[in-house]
Amino acid sequence: TPRGQKTDASTTGPNSEPCPDDFFEGNHGCLMLLNIRGKYTNSLSLCQDLPNGDMISYYDLSAEFAGISKLMKYNGLPLYRWFVNGFMSPLSRTFLQAQVVWVSSSTPLLTSNDSIVSRSQVQESVGTICKVPKYGLRWACPTAPALLDAPHIEFADPNPPAFLNYTDKIYFQCKDKTVHERKYTATCTERGVVAPAASIFNPSCAPEEKPAPPPMEKEVPMPGLRCTWCEKRGTHHCEKGEKGEDDRCICNEGWRGKICNRHPRFCPRMSCPKDSHCEERVDHAVCVCET
Repeated sequence: TPRGQKTDASTTGPNSEPCPDDFFEGNHGCLMLLNIRGKYTNSLSLCQDLPNGDMISYYDLSAEFAGISKLMKYNGLPLYRWFVNGFMSPLSRTFLQAQVVWVSSSTPLLTSNDSIVSRSQVQESVGTICKVPKYGLRWACPTAPALLDAPHIEFADPNPPAFLNYTDKIYFQCKDKTVHERKYTATCTERGVVAPAASIFNPSCAPEEKPAPPPMEKEVPMPGLRCTWCEKRGTHHCEKGEKGEDDRCICNEGWRGKICNRHPRFCPRMSCPKDSHCEERVDHAVCVCET
């Protein structure tokens, strides 16, 4: 297993350097060459065995390019293929495959030619780069990658921060509010990723999950209706019929039916605060907190 070493031999430890030995300093973290061939699953596990460690992601190819470039040049790899962390994407979770990307050590502009391989088979000429945070620091979590593979999800905040600090929360919601208005909570983890990823919730926000419209309500004929039939909770007052006509129940706001016995729908007229949703009760509605 090839390993990199610091090019400046005078810097040797946490008291003087931001990265451990065998790691190269990137813009935000420290990078180590784990191997130049192997299986995605084994390589991911080895990276995650490091303290707060993980495999580099597609996002890191640009965000940490300075460190990746130094690592590749030191190990004589001007152009090489690397696994990138699939997190909880459908590619990894459902199809059991991994993404591989060609990377040039000279410029991030040549990073291209993605390919898909099996997660569980040894891949010749495909390597792994691990990352850990710098000494004394926690990973910041970029928010943009959290929406990958989640076309039906958006951030609840229309102006989300570009990065979250460790343990900070962020909220997802369906782009189409007619599917549902629930909020999903995710957290910046110690590995520098927002979890759960939005792709976990994406299926429940798909158009086919939109609830069917309620069936048309049919009024039941009530010949000879009298005021004594009116539902007390739903009735504002009753008008007596003239010349043998039926009495008429006048409903409170929202109540329906000839005798005002059909519960109102309050939620369409309510505005619940962020991170809550509306639920109907018999004669009112409540805002229910998500957490």
